[in-house]
Amino acid sequence: MRGDRFGSGAVMDWFCFEDKLYAGDWRVEGRDYGNDGRVYVVIFSGPNAHERALEYVNWKTESEVRRPFRKAG
Repeated sequence: MRGDRFGSGAVMDWFCFEDKLYAGDWRVEGRDYGNDGRVYVVIFSGPNAHERALEYVNWKTESEVRRPFRKAG
């Protein structure tokens, strides 16, 4: 799943996918285009890991405050 609000003015893209190294773990990665492309990673494991990861992506996508694009530095 991809939570993409970049086209609506947000500077973050969120991706959810199963971890390739640890079966059953789900990764959420957020790329911050307004901050030199920094990547933030959250890993969910255990019962309902996939559902919790999707819920996190939805929460991050919905709760993001639009920020003007700026380059750090």
